[in-house]
Amino acid sequence: MSSTGMSVYTKKVYRKIYILAGLVAALALIYTATLIFEPERINTRNANYAWLDEKWVEQADHIELIHDQTNISLARKNSEWFVTRDGIDYPAKQLRVEDLLHVLSSKAPYLLRGSSSHERFGLIEDSADHIVIRGGLSETPLLDLLVGEADTLGAVYMRKNNQDEVRSSASSTIASYALSSVTSWYNLRLFPDTGTASTGVDAVQRVVIHAPPAVSDTSEEEAPPVPVSEQTLTRNGSGWLISDSSGERDADVQQVESYIRGLLDIEGDDFVTSIQASDPVFDVGWVRLELGNGSSRVIRLGPPLENSRHSAIAEGSNARTGFVFALSEWRKNTLFTF
Repeated sequence: MSSTGMSVYTKKVYRKIYILAGLVAALALIYTATLIFEPERINTRNANYAWLDEKWVEQADHIELIHDQTNISLARKNSEWFVTRDGIDYPAKQLRVEDLLHVLSSKAPYLLRGSSSHERFGLIEDSADHIVIRGGLSETPLLDLLVGEADTLGAVYMRKNNQDEVRSSASSTIASYALSSVTSWYNLRLFPDTGTASTGVDAVQRVVIHAPPAVSDTSEEEAPPVPVSEQTLTRNGSGWLISDSSGERDADVQQVESYIRGLLDIEGDDFVTSIQASDPVFDVGWVRLELGNGSSRVIRLGPPLENSRHSAIAEGSNARTGFVFALSEWRKNTLFTF
């Protein structure tokens, strides 16, 4: 083949290469544009959303949870959250409140579902559940979130009050906060956890147990009173001694320390408002833990309540004083049985 023929042939080859390269580039652009502008992908990108701006979390000092005409009010005072009820500030679970604010201010998949037909989504202002976050003295809330119905797959519909945009989430976390009872927000520990060894099991040197009188089976009015059972647990080196009406003997170390740990970590089921902590009725039975630093912690049992519950108060070192707690029958029994 002559040089002229080779030159023509080479040009044809390069021309085909350029054409193919152009087609490949065009197809690549079309494919890229399809990925970018595909409606489903656009919706997925737009779904990455947070209800509350993260910068407002530190400003939040009041939270209202409104469900079925029930209003739970949480207030932050001196960096600590409380449940305000009937004019009284009850201790709140700090981590639970912080978790709620974290969920609301963290971006997560909230799919756009529309901007109308709010009644169909259960998002009418007067009937939907509300989570209202306020900060400072401003009358305008940082967030007023309406929580509505769930679809057949469990996705919960939500929208900001005074905004039309409806979103949904496959997670029911936010809805669970809106629907939760007031007791789920209470910190019902009789002795708040300080996280220090000075108030742990190792710090307890002695436990005095003054159990309630046993209930007599007799119905005779002249029946003699049943004597109160009292036991004492005393640390003895690495072990424990138990003393009662039958004398003194070694006690099972693991059993005793498990019992003490239960006393230190005990929680009530609710706060009681029908009795005051100062009322002279908390003498049904008591348990006193004596610590190595000379302080003590006392749990005093009061009169029975409705629904097989019992009243109790806490006294002494690091006790949550001023409140009356409701204890279940099972938890009351654990006070006096080890």
